[in-house]
Amino acid sequence: MYKLLIVISLLLLVSCNEKKDPSKKLSVAVTSYPVYWLVETISGKSVDIIYNVPEDIDPAFWKPKDSDIAAMQNADLIFINGATYEKWMSSVELPYSKVVNTSKDSKNMFIIIKDAEVHEHNGVKHSHDGTDFNIWLDAYIFSRQADEVLKQLIKLKPEKTEEFTKNHKSLVEDVKTVFMEINKVTGKQKQFFASHPVYDYLARANGWKLKNFHWEPEAMPSEEEWVKFKESLSHSKYMLYEDQPSLAISEKLKSLGVKVIVFRTAGKTPPTKDLVKEMKNNLENLKKALSP
Repeated sequence: MYKLLIVISLLLLVSCNEKKDPSKKLSVAVTSYPVYWLVETISGKSVDIIYNVPEDIDPAFWKPKDSDIAAMQNADLIFINGATYEKWMSSVELPYSKVVNTSKDSKNMFIIIKDAEVHEHNGVKHSHDGTDFNIWLDAYIFSRQADEVLKQLIKLKPEKTEEFTKNHKSLVEDVKTVFMEINKVTGKQKQFFASHPVYDYLARANGWKLKNFHWEPEAMPSEEEWVKFKESLSHSKYMLYEDQPSLAISEKLKSLGVKVIVFRTAGKTPPTKDLVKEMKNNLENLKKALSP
């Protein structure tokens, strides 16, 4: 009996030491690319990040498989974008205590879209009615999301507080700088067409006036849609696209005197695999298009 008690005590001691071991790498799950970038940049790779959304799929339309849900359930924390982005969450069970809604303190700044028309995206019919979830395009809201990520990572690994805080400070400065430059570059040009209603936070922050359409880069708009577009040509000579549209679309817009400006929102993994770098590319695209 005495030997058994010693063995049990040793096992308990080992178990406690494992829980307190600061060198143990913990895992966090994320459900959108912007939040993934926040966690990766602030953590400095001090945690394993579970992000199972394929690069060619917009996370807003992603439906996690059972294996994806299991991976999230087993993570130490689950960071979500919030703002109704993760619509699949209503049909799955996740441990509530692990879920971190990074935008929970910014609800009063959400943009609500009403009476949006139904259209098709990647074979799925939907509308943009409801909360606009592209909140990372508002530098202030995105910085608040970064604050929440920092707070939760420090709780998870307090021994890394100094490193996390330093990374967070640098990230926020980079985000603010590039968005301030975007504001500066568009100081004299405030009206744009948008191929999709995804730029409203950016428009609000910069005082832009947008006329939104529902055009995909690879799909030629119908004649009816072109008629509607021509009727509003006086609005702007510039059209924002999330990706480079087909040559046929670009040429038709050019014939109407409209310049295409590729501005990737980085909702899904961008080509640069870095949100700030992608915003800098967007900035350069704006400069090139708007230069005299």
